[in-house]
Amino acid sequence: MAFSMHAPPSVAGCGMVAICQKMAYEVFHSMFSEICEIKMSEEVKRLTPLSGTLRELFLKSGNLCAFPECTNLMMNASGVFIGQICHIEAAEEGGERFNPFMSNEERRQFDNLMLMCYEHHQVTNDVSLYTVERLKGMKLQHELRFSDPGRVIFDSFKDWTIDYTFTKPQNMNGLFPFCWGTLDNESKVNYLKSVDEYIDKFQAVPLDLRVFLGKVVARMQRVKDTGAVVKYGWSERAIAVHDLSGAFRMSLHEIFEYGNRLQSYGVASIDEKNDWSVGAYLVFTLHEVSDWPFWSDLASYCEATNQSIDAFAVSMDFALLDA
Repeated sequence: MAFSMHAPPSVAGCGMVAICQKMAYEVFHSMFSEICEIKMSEEVKRLTPLSGTLRELFLKSGNLCAFPECTNLMMNASGVFIGQICHIEAAEEGGERFNPFMSNEERRQFDNLMLMCYEHHQVTNDVSLYTVERLKGMKLQHELRFSDPGRVIFDSFKDWTIDYTFTKPQNMNGLFPFCWGTLDNESKVNYLKSVDEYIDKFQAVPLDLRVFLGKVVARMQRVKDTGAVVKYGWSERAIAVHDLSGAFRMSLHEIFEYGNRLQSYGVASIDEKNDWSVGAYLVFTLHEVSDWPFWSDLASYCEATNQSIDAFAVSMDFALLDA
C-alpha cells in the first residue's frame, strides 16, 4: 500500500490495521525528514568526480558528445581530453537544475554526469528546454548506442558530406582577370551562374576525392608548359596518367579508381588521347563547367595570388573569388 507524505491514514473505526498504517507512516515520514534535513544542512560544495566514475563515463560515451547527432570528440588524437564533464543537476547553488535535496556525493555520481562538447554544454544551460528528464533521456540513449555492438556499427553509417560547409561567390570579380579569353559582362553573368549551379553538385563529392582533385589541378599548373599537359575538349586541360603515377607515387590502378569515381560526379575522368607522334595514351581530364574551364582558371588565379587550390577543392570557400 502506498503512503502519502502529506497526511496520515485515519484511525477512526479502523482498528489495529489503521494503527499499524499510522505507525508505518510516521516512521517513514520521520526517516524522510531526517534525510532531507541532513542533505539540506550539508554545506553545498562541488566535489570532483571519482576516477572510476570518469572511466565509466568515458567508456560509455564512445568518445563522442552526448548531444544528439553531435560528432565532436571528447578526446583528440593526441590523447588530450577536450570535452566537458556536465552535471544534469548542478553541483552548486545557482547552477542549472540545482536540486537542494541531493547530497554533494550524489551530485558527482555517474547518473548525474554526462560528457558534452563546449557548444552543447552551453546550449543545454537553457533549463526551459533542457529539463532534468530530457537530459537523463539524452544520456541514456547516447550510452545505449555504445553498449550494443550492433547498434554502434549501424550508427556509424552516415553521409558525412551533409556536414560539409561551403561558400558561393557573388560576383567572381577576383577570378575574371585570370580567366581564359576575354569576358564581356554577359559572359561573366553566365559563368557565375554556371559556377553557382556547379557548387551545388560539387559539395556532395567525398573529401578524399576533392583532396586528390586539388593535387591534380596543382600538378597540372606546375607542369602546364610541358608535354604532360594537353588541351582537351573545348577549353579544359588533361594530364598524362603516367605523369601523375610518377609524381604521386601511385599505381595506375589507384589513379583509375579516383578518375572513375570523379567521373560519376561530373568532375573529371580518365580518357584516351591520340597523338600522331607517340600514339594513344591515357590522360586525366578535367571536365568543363558548362563549357567554362573553371578548374584551369582557378589554377591560374591561385598561381597569381599565391592562394592554395585546396581553398577551393577541399575547403570549398568559393567566396574568395569575389572582389
